[in-house]
Amino acid sequence: MLVSEQAGADGITIHLREDRRHIQDADVYEIAKQVTTRLNLEMAATDEMLAIACEVQPFWVCLVPKKRAELTTEGGLDVAGQVKGLADYITKLQAAGIKLSLFIDPSETQIDAAVACKADAIE
Repeated sequence: MLVSEQAGADGITIHLREDRRHIQDADVYEIAKQVTTRLNLEMAATDEMLAIACEVQPFWVCLVPKKRAELTTEGGLDVAGQVKGLADYITKLQAAGIKLSLFIDPSETQIDAAVACKADAIE
């Protein structure tokens, strides 16, 4: 990670999943202490992940679907189907000073929903 930043990377993305298949909690906290550029924490919109994000204070959080059977994220978050809940979740992260992006499918419906939720960005 430090080598990446020294080579010119302007950010580091880490993927914390509920089953911890990509990274462990201790690694998240250690990496957060070491990143000198911007940390992007990719995670599902759960209470557990919210608590971790608010404690770690990454520059960005990217919300992705929580599908345990996937090895990697294969589709976008259904923002349109959960605008109210996601808007509240996003507000909590932004109140903690964290910028928020949503990993969505490229459809007008999902883009409009992301705007309604007041996300800072979409991916």
